[in-house]
Amino acid sequence: TSPSKHWTDLLGQTDYDVFPEQYADVYYELEKQVFSGIAVAHEVQQFVDNQGEQGWMDNRKYPLHGDNGDIIGLFGVARDVTEIYRQQQKVEQLLGEQAAILNNRLVGIVTVRDRQIVWANAAFKIMLGYDEDEIVGYSTQKFYRSEDDYKAIGEAYVNIGKGVVRNELEFVRKDGQLVWVDMRGSVLHEENAESIWVFIDVTERKKAEIALALSEAKFRTLFDSTNDAVILHDQNRIVDANRAALKLFGCATRDQFCRKSLADLSPLQQPQGQSSATLLRERLTAAIECGITQFEWLHKRLDNDQIFHADVLTSIIKLGEDIVVQATVRDITQRKDAEEKMEQMAYYDELTNLPNRRLLLDRLKCSMSASVRSGKGGALLFLDLDQFKVLNDTYGHDIGDLLLQRVAKRLTACVREVDTVARFGGDEFVVLLEQLSGDAGEVSSQTKAIVDKVLSALQLPFLLATNEYSSSASVGVTLFFGQQFTENELLKQADLALYQAKHGGGNSLCFFDPQMP
Repeated sequence: TSPSKHWTDLLGQTDYDVFPEQYADVYYELEKQVFSGIAVAHEVQQFVDNQGEQGWMDNRKYPLHGDNGDIIGLFGVARDVTEIYRQQQKVEQLLGEQAAILNNRLVGIVTVRDRQIVWANAAFKIMLGYDEDEIVGYSTQKFYRSEDDYKAIGEAYVNIGKGVVRNELEFVRKDGQLVWVDMRGSVLHEENAESIWVFIDVTERKKAEIALALSEAKFRTLFDSTNDAVILHDQNRIVDANRAALKLFGCATRDQFCRKSLADLSPLQQPQGQSSATLLRERLTAAIECGITQFEWLHKRLDNDQIFHADVLTSIIKLGEDIVVQATVRDITQRKDAEEKMEQMAYYDELTNLPNRRLLLDRLKCSMSASVRSGKGGALLFLDLDQFKVLNDTYGHDIGDLLLQRVAKRLTACVREVDTVARFGGDEFVVLLEQLSGDAGEVSSQTKAIVDKVLSALQLPFLLATNEYSSSASVGVTLFFGQQFTENELLKQADLALYQAKHGGGNSLCFFDPQMP
């Protein structure tokens, strides 16, 4: 099925509206079982996801009872158990490899004849807390928690020749503690009725399932978005978080995490300069008032103080008598980095990190509009390095690139913060001077003073690798007030003035004159 942005997208729809018919049929059968009186309807379903990958889904349906005890509805829980099934498949593949069986330390394996242990690997002994020289010859009844469990497996054991016997139940360790195991058995030697059994410790998974079943609302909310970090926060503190949240924020345990505040998960300030603590209070209030909110946030890991960008979706849920805010947090650092990189590539020159032609034209357009409103003039400087080709031919492009980088820094140092220095390619630079005087003569004087400063700065020697190099530049200038000309027309005017400056021998300034050829 196609993913939904939020669980509310599914309200009012049936299984047949959301899933393919063959899947919906399975869920419908489970629903019929629940309404027939079964406490829990359960089935593991094989499926194919949107990428064509095969997987398994653990589907469970539970009844909802009214005040009079009648079933008034149901709720369902679907959990992806693909990884568990794949691990089990790998275990089944190992059954034919004796060396892997003997050396295995993760999966308990025993051989059984007449329900007595013939052989057991180290993993099984460790799993149940026995020493190396124990277990062989023991009756398997010793490990079962109850007589009923022992008899149930015995009934399956009779038919073991028909295929693999599988079950999940609790075994008793030597020290009396209980351990949940996923056990599977099949015939090893038909001639002497010997069978082989594989045991996987699934205690942690079973504990998690039991804990989740104790709180239906908590199960539905925390683990609906299991791939994202989920945090629950009441009016005063963090009350719970899922494992993904602990991983995302670098915290070892839920107890440690719940002792932190939301401010501890954030830097002191957000990108807008606002206090994170103040803004968090506003976000919590908005979440409680609006129910669902979504925003971007700067978070901070607890283990190394690393800052990361996140997308946060909040909603309101009820746990018992308490109203809490559920925050689903998704790390979007890679997306933000990619956006910044794309913006850098689109608007900035790779060599000098100066704005490129595209960004310069955008800023020139904005400057012309601002000039209309303020009545202040501006200037566009087209600058070209003299004899740059000679340097490139003599010392190579690496030295030429180094000079361009040094020139970019000197140009930036010569102008105001409001001005823009851009590189158009090659040895061509363009400088946009903004917010000059409202008087044309004064604008001309201000521009000449800045250009003189630029020419003087560029005449100072450059140290390029081990060589000292003296440079100069030619500058063409055009002035503008408002939007009398287009951006491209202003560039052509400055370019014509630059041509006249270079024609005069270089290291000079030339203002655009409409009478220029």
